[in-house]
Amino acid sequence: PWLFAVHPVHTEAVSWIAGVTEVACALFYFAALLALLRSLRLKRGLWTVFGMICFLAALFTKEMAVTLPFTALILLGMRWTELQLTPKKAIAALAPYTLVLVLYGIARVAVVGVRAPSTFLEHAGPWDWLTLGVWMFGRYLRYAFVPYPLTALPMTPLYFQDRVLSTLVYALMIVTFILLLVLSRRVIRDGLLWFVMLAVMLAPVFYFKGITGGFIFAERYLYIPTLPAVLLLALFIVRLPQRASIGLAIAWIAVCSAAVVFRNPDWRNDEALYSRSAEASPENVHAWLGLGVVSLNAGNYSQAEHAFAMAERHLDDQRFIQQPNFAYRVELGLGTLAARRNISEQAKTHLRKALELDPSGADAYTILAGVLWNLDKNPGAAIPLLEKAIELNPVDDQARDSMGVVLYALGRLDEAAAYFREALRINPESELAQQHLRIVVQRLGR
Repeated sequence: PWLFAVHPVHTEAVSWIAGVTEVACALFYFAALLALLRSLRLKRGLWTVFGMICFLAALFTKEMAVTLPFTALILLGMRWTELQLTPKKAIAALAPYTLVLVLYGIARVAVVGVRAPSTFLEHAGPWDWLTLGVWMFGRYLRYAFVPYPLTALPMTPLYFQDRVLSTLVYALMIVTFILLLVLSRRVIRDGLLWFVMLAVMLAPVFYFKGITGGFIFAERYLYIPTLPAVLLLALFIVRLPQRASIGLAIAWIAVCSAAVVFRNPDWRNDEALYSRSAEASPENVHAWLGLGVVSLNAGNYSQAEHAFAMAERHLDDQRFIQQPNFAYRVELGLGTLAARRNISEQAKTHLRKALELDPSGADAYTILAGVLWNLDKNPGAAIPLLEKAIELNPVDDQARDSMGVVLYALGRLDEAAAYFREALRINPESELAQQHLRIVVQRLGR
């Protein structure tokens, strides 16, 4: 358990809120496997029911849990003699979990359909995707045993031409790893099965187009597959002479613990997350955009300007996955920055360019309306833009609050109060909307 607990790749799942689903899924996933073994050993139906409930909870937490029946089959293969299994007993043990998986699959298809839409821009061919699978598996295998270097938002070269050497190295590493397990099968008896389990647990991450956010490699995806990896490592360590075994275990735990301590600060806030990612990969447009927004909100305009400029510089880098809205977000960021600096013409230029790139960009309409009202003192021109923003994003409290402000300035107090109330209905914590509503209510005498 110590080898699993101190694994450095787990810092993303444990320390970052986005990884909470990995930890929760692992809890239910491992509990379901434990319940399966208990039901076979104790022959009590309650353990089967408990396992089914845990499996369903794991599925609803994260779809990566779909691998559980296949993992369970491998686990039963390892414990076949110990549990005195027959094919009939194994099928009976796995049937409840298979039923849960089938029912979940039917519910999922009914809700979201069969295929998820692609979340990033790409023109990759079959060879790119095939070799990317090899490259990705090799990278996960390396991080499972040699977790270095670690970065929050890692870049993935999508096209084979941009990763020829690394793909060949990873392919050679995979083949070598398998050969070593085959040659040492008498020493590490279930080594190949643990390796297969690791591959099975990783299988969902190879549905690349369905992974949101544009980052198809993530350390947190290794949280569950790390278990068979550290068990393989443990099996190797315990086969060494006692002193060497203890020394290697202590050294591995010490090094990994130190890596965790040094890595945890990367997750302390958004600025640390994005700045460290941009430092590790200067071509990371997502990281620069995130840093630009964080800096803008903090009032650090010079850093925001640098971040958006860096994002703009790397927009055309086709080696890596680019999300469809990156160019829009760059123009939106630069336009917002110019608006904060009271540079009206520059702000309008960037914001209109943003709307050319994405006519459905509600944020750009809202901020452009703010420029027309606050800087150009043209409330009449701002109203249609805010109406468009509200139409595009019915849950945009900021657009409603801004509409209320404009209507208040035009003396349309009842309409302004209605928009402030709508903003508070959407976001009851909005201090600006609360303040604005108090002012207009006082004016109305209500």
